[in-house]
Amino acid sequence: MDRTSEERKFFEARVFSQYRKLFRFLYTLCRDEETARDMVQETMAACWEKLELIRQYEDLEGALLAISKNKLRDHYRKEKQRGPVISMPMEDLAKIQGAPCDFEALIREEDTREMLSLIDKLRPEFTQIILLHHYYEIPLQEIAEILNVNYNTVLTWHYRALRNLGKLAEEAGLGKRRQDENDKKKADGKKARHIRAVE
Repeated sequence: MDRTSEERKFFEARVFSQYRKLFRFLYTLCRDEETARDMVQETMAACWEKLELIRQYEDLEGALLAISKNKLRDHYRKEKQRGPVISMPMEDLAKIQGAPCDFEALIREEDTREMLSLIDKLRPEFTQIILLHHYYEIPLQEIAEILNVNYNTVLTWHYRALRNLGKLAEEAGLGKRRQDENDKKKADGKKARHIRAVE
């Protein structure tokens, strides 16, 4: 398919430039390098073919992630390469309902690189769930469908991943810096109020 020079430049600057990000995203989903590369190639080919439509997206990055995710789903459907559905007893699920989730607070408070290094220390399935849900913002129900894992199991993995991540962060002293800063601000505020009261 012939493309104008302007279209080629758009594709290279806005679409092909996302190649590595799409690969990391797909690898997080499937944990298979060859499949991830194939799906990125299919995503690029589809975008090249439908470039007129692609150029109309306001959130192009989000659209590319959605296209690549759909390509991987189609791949799984065609090849039937999904693993067995893993299930979890209901009594285990009942233990985790309403569990606190401090991931967002941790990620806001600490350097992202430090957090990613901690996330990488988790079991592979925990790392996968944390990245897909909190970094790529895919709902847990959708993650369960993509991975062909029982939803209750995904909930359990998510809970355990957050709990383990919290322990790793505590061991590494993450979160303490923020608490120390908050304590200092409170102390400084009290001191300032005391000085004003004395004056």
